[in-house]
Amino acid sequence: MNQQRVEVEIFGANYTIKSDENPEYTVDLAKFVDSKMRDITQHTDTVSTGKIAILAAIHIADELFKTKKNLEYKVERLLRKIDTKLKPLEGR
Repeated sequence: MNQQRVEVEIFGANYTIKSDENPEYTVDLAKFVDSKMRDITQHTDTVSTGKIAILAAIHIADELFKTKKNLEYKVERLLRKIDTKLKPLEGR
């Protein structure tokens, strides 16, 4: 794949990220991380950029895990509904 370099700013620091993704997508990811880090600074006395980054990563991982669990639950429910609808047709 063709990796592109994208310049982004996260929490006041500039980074060059190489990615196969669309540059706009990479910029959106960086903005999301920056937003999480800035949000954390509003709710904590921590001034260490490293600690703020770790807290942001924990918050992002929490969102990911909850979203994944919710999606798995919905897929499982949908599969059960499909199975319920198909069972009467199997006997034909």
